[in-house]
Amino acid sequence: CFEAVEEIVCARCAELEAARLRLEEKKRAEREERERKEVERRKKEEHELAAAERARERRAWEENERLHRAAIQKQLAELERRSDGVTRTPLGRDGAWAAEFLMVVDRTEMYVQSAHGPVVVSRVEKV
Repeated sequence: CFEAVEEIVCARCAELEAARLRLEEKKRAEREERERKEVERRKKEEHELAAAERARERRAWEENERLHRAAIQKQLAELERRSDGVTRTPLGRDGAWAAEFLMVVDRTEMYVQSAHGPVVVSRVEKV
């Protein structure tokens, strides 16, 4: 301002400077708001993508589980079909098969318990 002397400015220049500062502050606030909204939008997109990925993985896991169960059922049916002609002899703790029963129980308890904890053998069949 041509009327300014060192630190003193005219009223009109002071108004213009105040208006310029308000405009800059308003633009800064608008820019920050746009940036905040963009960050929120990106977070929402990332969340939606992550949810879609989890849903896709869940569906793939369920399909894999279904196929695995079907394969197991097929194998069980095959085993049942094959074992129809097999004779099974239950071994008991007493009688003629007692020695073989106790040998199977000892081996089972010795080898299985180390990996799985206590195991109780309640039935043994000879095929």
